[in-house]
Amino acid sequence: MFGGREQTVRLLVDNSLAGVIIDRFGKSVMMIPADENHFTVNVTVLVSGQFLGWIFSLGEKVKIIGPDEMAEQMKKEGERLLRQYGQV
Repeated sequence: MFGGREQTVRLLVDNSLAGVIIDRFGKSVMMIPADENHFTVNVTVLVSGQFLGWIFSLGEKVKIIGPDEMAEQMKKEGERLLRQYGQV
């Protein structure tokens, strides 16, 4: 997805987004139940601002849970957006 370095990322995803994950990563992606409302998935992506923006666009229904440096990169992007647009 987009440009950047390739990395495997682990996501915690709301069950309602299963179709979105399949559309983006294909039918062969393995979705592992995490609880009755969520699943986890390991996907290989090209890490970039566009990838982080895609994750942001999915809102509270998806969370990067690994690797830790990817979750931290997402947190820093959120902090940057708060600085850019100011806290409401």
